[in-house]
Amino acid sequence: MTLSEVKLGLCPATISKYVVREWGLAFAREAMLSARPVGPLELKALGVISQIVEKDLDGDGLSRALDLYLAKIKVAAPKASSMCKELVRLEWKEAGSPKQASGIKALFDEMMKADGEAALGLQQFQSGVKSPRWDELLLSNPIRAKL
Repeated sequence: MTLSEVKLGLCPATISKYVVREWGLAFAREAMLSARPVGPLELKALGVISQIVEKDLDGDGLSRALDLYLAKIKVAAPKASSMCKELVRLEWKEAGSPKQASGIKALFDEMMKADGEAALGLQQFQSGVKSPRWDELLLSNPIRAKL
């Protein structure tokens, strides 16, 4: 990717709000000012992208990588995943505000419910299961997580 608009006397006005948010202020500024190519390895090193999948001859590399990633995230409890997304959203939009504090408290209270997903996860952990199979547990248990 290259933000080469500056070479033409332009700036990347439309995309800048996304680039700055995802790449970080200092890196985005340098990339915009220098108009240099920014490759996938550099973006991966920054944490902007999580994985690079090489093109392979049979064309199944992306499918295999996706299957492996889905298997990784299958260990996460659905409600806890949703709550993590909300924590990040609160940090992004409400950082340091009373709204962030009340949002975190609400998430904590939800997490600590006696009949919630966390109770089931802790029960599994205490019985020796280090990584519950959430898909199976939630199908066989009356506790239902909202996605």
